[in-house]
Amino acid sequence: MKDERQNNIIIKAKREYPPLIKSDIKLTIGILVSNHIKYIRKGMEAVKPLLDAVPSELIVVDTVGPENSDGSLDVVKEYTDKIYHFDWINDFSAARNVAMDHAKGEWFMYFDDDEYFDDVTEFIEFFNSGECDKYYAGVYLTGDYITPEHYQKNGAGRMIRRTVNTRFEGYVHEQFNEVFAPVKQFTVFTHHFGYLFETPEQKLAKSERNMRLLEKELEEKGPNARICAQIVGNMLGENEIEANKKCAEYIRLLEGTGELKKSCGQWMLTVQNRLMMGWGNLEGILDLEKNYLNKGLLQETARLVICLQVATIAYSRGDYKMVSERVKTYFELLDWLNAHPDEKVLQTQFDFPGFMMDQNLFTMTKIGIEAENKLRNFDRAYAYIKKLDFDFCTDFKEIKTIIDDTFTGLEDIGPAVEFYKRFYNDRFFEDPALRKFLPDRIGKRIF
Repeated sequence: MKDERQNNIIIKAKREYPPLIKSDIKLTIGILVSNHIKYIRKGMEAVKPLLDAVPSELIVVDTVGPENSDGSLDVVKEYTDKIYHFDWINDFSAARNVAMDHAKGEWFMYFDDDEYFDDVTEFIEFFNSGECDKYYAGVYLTGDYITPEHYQKNGAGRMIRRTVNTRFEGYVHEQFNEVFAPVKQFTVFTHHFGYLFETPEQKLAKSERNMRLLEKELEEKGPNARICAQIVGNMLGENEIEANKKCAEYIRLLEGTGELKKSCGQWMLTVQNRLMMGWGNLEGILDLEKNYLNKGLLQETARLVICLQVATIAYSRGDYKMVSERVKTYFELLDWLNAHPDEKVLQTQFDFPGFMMDQNLFTMTKIGIEAENKLRNFDRAYAYIKKLDFDFCTDFKEIKTIIDDTFTGLEDIGPAVEFYKRFYNDRFFEDPALRKFLPDRIGKRIF
């Protein structure tokens, strides 16, 4: 077997792929339905354009029974007649495999009855263009809401090109038993409300249920990176200190087995740093990083996460040299991951994707600009300016000041003027908020 890198997903040589499923149906969408009447119609309506545009089918697995349904079953009957009952046995994989058993599609995608997609156009183009024939799996983005206004953005590996062996595994936080590269990264986004609770009691009940199932799997199958990381992740929401102790215990247990080089193992290697970030314990993070690097354990995404953690604390301390070094390494690692999309997908477990996008990406860009200005490296600061995502400029005045400082330091602002004219001219002219953000020296040259 060709094992190119140690991840949760092993990249196998093509000759080892099991036979693929061939069918006139391109896609099967599977969904478990319990009692989420608040979201179920939104979910159904969101996938309807996909079902209408692509040769596909929708399979519903009922986990509660008509007598206990809150009306969700009546809703899904409007969209499909392929509904199968499953007597709940506290095994999510067993329930998902009911849909897999009845699936006829070449591809299988699943989602939950407490989430809905924004726009599935990218999925439609993927299947109807024939691009789907180039890939063996897909990952889209999910926003896991923790308050009504705030979510954590993660990657969801919920699409697979089916083989004769494709099954689900795991009592909870289930996943496909084997996935093959190449993997398609989608920008499709789904809103997921499974971890948004109305009462603390609901949150505790779900946490305790998940923990029971994870501990049962751990006892039956023994420790591995996926189960250990899920247990730690479940504990983090209840008691960070105990979660970090458990994480350290699992790291010692798994060291030398190869499990820590898998993506879930990499995530565990960064967990202790989260508590240290809250304490501002830069030295502790650096000691852990050195230890893991000396043992050859850290892969690109874990190193990138640590760079963000170190740079954030160093910035608060005014250590701009360390900020400069870590921001530079952060972008080098990000560029490498973007140039190796299969690796980026394979390495991004749990909340790792959030360290490479949106607010975190903007924060690293911003503090990188400021650090280079302090160090009088104006050319490098200008290079970071070109990376700025203006959608996350929450404080225009602060950013404007930082960029003004950069252009004051540049001997020749001609390239900067051309940069703004070429890439942001329309937005600056049309959006008053961005217009006032325009640095003074640039504004004078443009207007």
